[in-house]
Amino acid sequence: MRRAVPLTLALAALLLASGTVLGSPLDERGRRVDVEVTESPREVLVGSAFPLALTLTNRGSETYRATLFVYLYAPASGSRCDEGGSTLRGTIQMASRSVDVAPRTTVQVPAPGDVPFHQRVEHGHVDGPGTYEACVFAVDANSPPPGVTFDSDPFPLKVRVENALPEPKFTWTPRTGNTSTVFRFTAADDPDPDGDALTYRWDFGHMTAKGPANATGREATHQFYPAKSFLVTLTVSDGFGSAQVTEEVVVSRAATPSGDRKLEAPTPAEETPFPGLVALGAVGLARRRSR
Repeated sequence: MRRAVPLTLALAALLLASGTVLGSPLDERGRRVDVEVTESPREVLVGSAFPLALTLTNRGSETYRATLFVYLYAPASGSRCDEGGSTLRGTIQMASRSVDVAPRTTVQVPAPGDVPFHQRVEHGHVDGPGTYEACVFAVDANSPPPGVTFDSDPFPLKVRVENALPEPKFTWTPRTGNTSTVFRFTAADDPDPDGDALTYRWDFGHMTAKGPANATGREATHQFYPAKSFLVTLTVSDGFGSAQVTEEVVVSRAATPSGDRKLEAPTPAEETPFPGLVALGAVGLARRRSR
């Protein structure tokens, strides 16, 4: 938990003029809120959404209606979130709605089961790539401007301006097979252009009793049915974007088991009903004539 703080130097002057004593455990109305960030990204891409989660603990005696903001401070400036000043580079409002925190309770933001709060860093929030200091500010929506503000401890937020997508490729063995063949698929072990960790997802182009046929991981095995051509798609993601490649796999019918008699069109002799009896009848007729 950090003390109630100004958002900027100008705001600090307004707070002092209003009689708010910064650094007091509770303000004059008995309010004090601890802001703790519980989930933050390792790195973000400008223009892309990223998840953020936190808890708000109201240690005061009345309900605190918090409007939440993320503040970004310039890289390597040495400034901390509670100092304000000209190193402030961007302000991101976390949600359009406020969060009510009852006295002596803790609220999770987002609440369990709710859609995660996804923030977005735009070009106007940053000077360029680098590691910014970020803080979450809770501003009391029920107070007259400038409001009573509490902030979280700072956390680093690495900002990337551009992202090079991976270039997916894959091979499979055997190259041809039938409905009894187990094919092995292997994605190329090429590093990501930016050095990001990669994830792999396979779509084998048909449905099963359990749903779409798919798999994850750099390698996967699969057996196809029925005999036809299948479009296999590999999607490679680097955490900031993804790219796909699709290849055609041709599957033939399985070979007839060697122990089975191959069915062929009958010969004229086979078409004669009871050929053995016909032959015996002919022998008997020849014997009677010889007598």
